[in-house]
Amino acid sequence: GSDGFLTLTPPTPIEHRRGTLWEHAKTLQKQGFFLDSSGYATAFRINRKHQEDDLALNFDNFLQKCKDREGIPDELGCSTNLGCVDFYPIMSGKRNVCDYLLRKFFGDHDEAMSLKSHALCLCDDDNDVEMALACRKAYIPSITSESMQKLA
Repeated sequence: GSDGFLTLTPPTPIEHRRGTLWEHAKTLQKQGFFLDSSGYATAFRINRKHQEDDLALNFDNFLQKCKDREGIPDELGCSTNLGCVDFYPIMSGKRNVCDYLLRKFFGDHDEAMSLKSHALCLCDDDNDVEMALACRKAYIPSITSESMQKLA
């Protein structure tokens, strides 16, 4: 479809995909970023290791802009993970998946039931922070990232 998802390879190039996510991807490409959309239908990733020298050297600034949501459309979410930044529709993401599963298995009728009161999660990196903060309890394995250890 127009979102770029096909079951056949090669994947649809970003320039042929439509929607807010892919317009943002094109904007970042124009700034010189190399994007990974291979295997993703509703997301793309920017990996520090794949950037040209100038962008790689200033990648921490890019990470901070993402954290501050600077230049990111309201319809998109982003998270960092292992030196990468993932962009995706705001309605997706791990916290929203947890909320969906809670509603699916326990129903919408109980307003008292929430992630904060009934959900536990296991998390190990920055892309789990939003989910962890929404849940009643978060467990962090000993092999977690340094940034997660600081939050613990």
